[in-house]
Amino acid sequence: MTSKTIEDYLGTNNNGKDKSEFIKKVSDLCKQEKLLLLEYTYLQNYARSNISSIVNTSWITEIANNTDDKEFKKIIVKTYPQVFKIIDTKLIVDIEGIENKLLKKLEFTDDQKNALHNIMDFLIDKTKNVYGLYGFAGTGKTTTIVELSHFLLKNNLISSVIFSAPTNKAVNVIKSKYRIYLKDLYEDMSGEALDDGYNFDDIVDKLLTYNIKIDFVTIHKLLKFKSDFSVDGDRVFIRNGDSIITKYEFIIIDECSMIPMNLINTIFEEIKKGEQKSGDNYKQMPKVLLCGDPAQLPPVNEAFSCIFVKPEQITLDLYSKQIVKNETVKKYDNEDLKIKYDKFVNNIKTLQSSLLKEVVRSKIDSVTNACLEVRKWVISNSQPNLAVYKTKKGVNFYEFKDDQKKVSHEWFNKALKKFENRNEMNIIITWTNRQTDEYNSVIRKILFDNKTLKRFEKGDILMLNDFYNIDTDDKLYTSEQVIVLNTKIVHKNCGEFTVNYAENTRKLKEFKNIDKHVKDCVDKINKNTKRLFKAWQLTVVKSKDDDPAIIFVIDESDNTQLEKEKEYAMNQIKSVRKTLLSTLRNRFQVDNHVTKVLWKEYYRIFIEQFANVNYGYSISCHKAQGSNFYNVFVDAHDILLNGNEDEMKRCLYTAMTRTVNELSVLI
Repeated sequence: MTSKTIEDYLGTNNNGKDKSEFIKKVSDLCKQEKLLLLEYTYLQNYARSNISSIVNTSWITEIANNTDDKEFKKIIVKTYPQVFKIIDTKLIVDIEGIENKLLKKLEFTDDQKNALHNIMDFLIDKTKNVYGLYGFAGTGKTTTIVELSHFLLKNNLISSVIFSAPTNKAVNVIKSKYRIYLKDLYEDMSGEALDDGYNFDDIVDKLLTYNIKIDFVTIHKLLKFKSDFSVDGDRVFIRNGDSIITKYEFIIIDECSMIPMNLINTIFEEIKKGEQKSGDNYKQMPKVLLCGDPAQLPPVNEAFSCIFVKPEQITLDLYSKQIVKNETVKKYDNEDLKIKYDKFVNNIKTLQSSLLKEVVRSKIDSVTNACLEVRKWVISNSQPNLAVYKTKKGVNFYEFKDDQKKVSHEWFNKALKKFENRNEMNIIITWTNRQTDEYNSVIRKILFDNKTLKRFEKGDILMLNDFYNIDTDDKLYTSEQVIVLNTKIVHKNCGEFTVNYAENTRKLKEFKNIDKHVKDCVDKINKNTKRLFKAWQLTVVKSKDDDPAIIFVIDESDNTQLEKEKEYAMNQIKSVRKTLLSTLRNRFQVDNHVTKVLWKEYYRIFIEQFANVNYGYSISCHKAQGSNFYNVFVDAHDILLNGNEDEMKRCLYTAMTRTVNELSVLI
């Protein structure tokens, strides 16, 4: 296996002769005043980029056709034969040729072919920055975006792509699906064979040496939001500089139905900001592809996903509430807010998209078709015909009668047998937390032989309710199942409460006064709290192939003490803030240099030391969104009790589409 050179990918491989000819011709045209300086600069940069990117290439065809120089067009085709061709004296991007090459790889559905064509048109169009690829469960949405991005990178048609999603769990789902493509890409570039157990992140880094940049991040990291604290100690996300959107050619954002309105608004604003900063070079702006399922649940605490509704449903009042409540520093007057609102609604109104409806054949076809029936119910209100799937492979429907106990039902007993296999990540999905708690409790009693159960047992399946440490990039994420390997009761020392001032804080004129009051606050907290708690030390693992991790969970016997110490420290922080505001009166200085620093330490000592976990045999459908499980057991009887019909239908659809293998529904 031999590595490829850039010339191999350009199809020239003649020591750069064609590219030199292209650069010389561009210079000559500029001297002849047939090119504007901006056009000249763009074309020179394109030539020196060592790739044949198709992003915004309609600008190159426009420039070339405006010069009406036949020789120039021929040189462009000679230099970049896989990107351009000449039809009736006009230079065009050879979309047909590129698509034919892509479509030879896999058997795409007609829906997918149409979507790929539209996305390719979008990628070359210098006037468009955002496009939507939407698809229902089983329509191959993820396959389409993964195959497309891999093809474009491998054929040197883009050099950078970033995948993003609302949660770390959803990002990891994309990473896992990209694994075989990353291996193929690296082997093709380097000529070096990789074994199947290769280190994903190491190969991502090595690809940078081949001018290929691939990243996977949460939406908050993409938009440069960081964890911070309000003056009252609430954890919030605030902007921490410009987003990294403009650092990539192609941005793919998955699970967009889960993204709240304020973040969708930020995506549009960041693109506009990038255009303004680049001035006339806006035609070099990157492409953002929003991907999602219109039938899934909307973002938490929002009635609908703004991407999938008619623009008139987004009222100024609703927009105002969503934007203002999420922007803790900026406040807008009515006129500014109306301008922002009008721009946002226009962006939603003009957002073009492709919708995948055609179901791709799956591992168990009947599962996908059953989900399709529920999807029709969500979208068109037509009653689902689920009876035909009663006897189909992979789908099982169980009737529940009011005089029965769910935990004695055949459906529940089948789930129990599946939970005995710890190598499969199975789940029961409900609507209410009460029903979830019942299932978790009964399953543990049965699995551990009805003995007197400790809070955590070796072999328990747990699920994190929150990030264990919100700034940790790896290990364990919200709604991720882990298996307990070992348990131990320890006394967890959370350390001393300290304050580390930023350098600019020490330079303040009032620093001595500030430091005096802060030291007094810190001394009181350290003197009157012990910060030593009885806790469970749990060794957990996500799967047999992962390294174990250690988490700490506060023991219930010390929970009251922890809450008392948290309250004491909280009151001291609020007290010192009040004192400093009365003497300094500069609210910004007090809150940014002192209050937030104290809250950060408060979280480090009293919050982040302990994981917030629940048992992981059952979960509500809201928490299940964005996750996949091997076998899924849906308590549709519980879900159908939801009085909000639209939410109920979306809950059922979301629950049923979490499975990658079998589906069992209690109804």
